[in-house]
Amino acid sequence: MKILIIGAGVLGSNLAHSLKKGNDITILARNKTFENLKNNGLIIKHKLGGKLKMNKKKIIGIGAVIFVIVFVAVCIAIVQFSKHNLEETKKDLQETQEKYGWVEKETIDVLVAKFNTEVVDNSSLNPASTDYLTESNNQYWYGLIEGVYLVVVPEKYTGDKTTEIVNYTLLYVDKTSKYESDAISYIKHLIKANNSEITDSEIDTLLEDAKTKTNSGKTANNGKGISIGYTENDEAYQYQVLRLYK
Repeated sequence: MKILIIGAGVLGSNLAHSLKKGNDITILARNKTFENLKNNGLIIKHKLGGKLKMNKKKIIGIGAVIFVIVFVAVCIAIVQFSKHNLEETKKDLQETQEKYGWVEKETIDVLVAKFNTEVVDNSSLNPASTDYLTESNNQYWYGLIEGVYLVVVPEKYTGDKTTEIVNYTLLYVDKTSKYESDAISYIKHLIKANNSEITDSEIDTLLEDAKTKTNSGKTANNGKGISIGYTENDEAYQYQVLRLYK
């Protein structure tokens, strides 16, 4: 049995002697007693004979015990905090997903193909073509019509649209463009490409809501996994479609 004896006085020392047989004894000492025992070890002699000699390694100071206690307490606190923090994170994530929704991750070529399907099936507008594609600042710019561009931004740019995951998309419109009405149609097709379950009336509400939130820096969301943002300056305006992943 492992036994810790607190105190290296007469009682503690004799108790160590009495229990030495068949047990693993450690003595806790303090101050000068600890320093003396640390340097010389513990040897007990008595009239009836017998001698106990304690290994120096079996004599510990009060500081070591306090350290162990504090260390254990800190470990317990860290575990409890981590457990609580993890539970709070899971709760926040669940609440966020319930509030904003989420969509599956998609590669750039798949999303652009969905966008083109929406455009071709529901309008006479030009689809996005690699003939009018420019790669700039780790982004893909598709020229759709004069002054109107589909911009696709990957999570991590590699130059391979078949593997890059879409971070967000946007429709960039130069204010000198004569095709503002077509630009509105394009952004609606882009939203549908990001989530086909969104209805036309929901899209109209999202676009209106996004414009009202321009100065606040917030985006419009209806709980279906995408958020719509709107920004503008003197030269252009843009509608941003942000994808929310798990």
